[in-house]
Amino acid sequence: MVEAVVAQACERGEAHVADPPKAAWAVVAQSEGQVRLAKLHRSTERPGPPRGNRLALPCAR
Repeated sequence: MVEAVVAQACERGEAHVADPPKAAWAVVAQSEGQVRLAKLHRSTERPGPPRGNRLALPCAR
């Protein structure tokens, strides 16, 4: 599902990645990391908005 969203964003010119499957994996990994850190710190606050650079690091063109 995330891979399809990344691929659609690339088609519309909203994201620029060379490898949509790897970029989708990175997006999911970052989200899971936020949840794990919140649990580690016993935080009840809602995670902040996604970082704008989520797709900038993996597979950038």
